[in-house]
Amino acid sequence: MRIIEKGPLSKGHPSSAKDYAIPTTGKFNGIAYEFRSHYNTDRIENPKVHQLSTDNIYVLNINGKRIDIAPEGVNPAYTYVDKDGEIHLSTGAFVNGVVFQDSMQNGIYQNQKDGKTYVYIQGELTPTDNIPKSGEARYLGLSSYHVNNDTLLEGALDAVEGAPPRFGIVGVDMTANFEDKTVAGRLVHTSAAKNNNVLAELEGTISGNQFSGTKNDTKLQGAFFGEKANEMGGVYINEKEGFSGAFSAKSKW
Repeated sequence: MRIIEKGPLSKGHPSSAKDYAIPTTGKFNGIAYEFRSHYNTDRIENPKVHQLSTDNIYVLNINGKRIDIAPEGVNPAYTYVDKDGEIHLSTGAFVNGVVFQDSMQNGIYQNQKDGKTYVYIQGELTPTDNIPKSGEARYLGLSSYHVNNDTLLEGALDAVEGAPPRFGIVGVDMTANFEDKTVAGRLVHTSAAKNNNVLAELEGTISGNQFSGTKNDTKLQGAFFGEKANEMGGVYINEKEGFSGAFSAKSKW
């Protein structure tokens, strides 16, 4: 697996597709945000961007360290495991284990020993020539969600059973306008009982088979996956409010 490490994102400057583009050289390609998990502050400080390229969709390599998306014997598409100081959360399938993604993985990995958290996507990018030139497509899916502060903990997310309150699963509803070359959407509570259903808004500009942008301080970097762009995935981070995550979404169910 090949990894290229970038330095910290500049304060006040959104990441761009040009600066932090997902590589296209491997069989499976992706991107990850890395940050320190300091819970005594509400902010995420100095996140880094890692560009991923690999022949194994179920393995990440961060700074030369192999990270299995899920421990052996666990469904890599949907898992929450907290063991030996490591937390794995991925949401490419429903709670019942039925996988809805075919071409990518998303999730969060946290190593409690070194205090580092990673949110990532990785998969088979849509060939650029197969990205639609016109029309719209709506993508629905799930997101692994991580809160790095106390302020958002009060009812902010639907916690995974057995998970710390800082981890959870939320819904994602995105629309791609291929003619205008934009993506826009929102993160939503999976529980209809929540009074305010919207957690955050996301938006970006499409460039080739990828997109990036910033909305209300939430930075987004993502891409289209699968032969016909039937899947979309992204990582997002809000340094000021202290939340981050990764999502998978599908247009044709």
